[in-house]
Amino acid sequence: MQTAGFLWFELLITASYLGVISSLVERTLRRTEIGAAERAAAAVSVQAAMIGVEGVARNAAEDSAWPRLLPETLILRYAAQDIIGRTAQRCVEALGGMSFVGSGEAAYLAAASAGLAFHPPSRSRMADQLCEVFAGGPLRV
Repeated sequence: MQTAGFLWFELLITASYLGVISSLVERTLRRTEIGAAERAAAAVSVQAAMIGVEGVARNAAEDSAWPRLLPETLILRYAAQDIIGRTAQRCVEALGGMSFVGSGEAAYLAAASAGLAFHPPSRSRMADQLCEVFAGGPLRV
């Protein structure tokens, strides 16, 4: 039960912050004066992370999959953290300085999207355990 709760918490919190950054990406997509390649790159990154969340959630419906999915969930969460950070920077830069200081909306969404890094377990706390997983061992939280 504890493993299931941890797994679902990580998926839900990751999806929540992907939702925040998606709002910033939507604002970027609406600005057609921003190059299509830049707009698409921001959307592709966030969409890829969301597809990962959906895939793990679908597999989590099988009770027997939880031990295998726990490391995958953490890996996905940390990868999503990186994607969110890069995408926030990319969108704020693409939207431009006036958008950033004019309404505060872009700044707020960029700052709010950074919150995933503050949820446990921290990346640094799990680094040794993930290295064990990559070497073929079990995940110990």
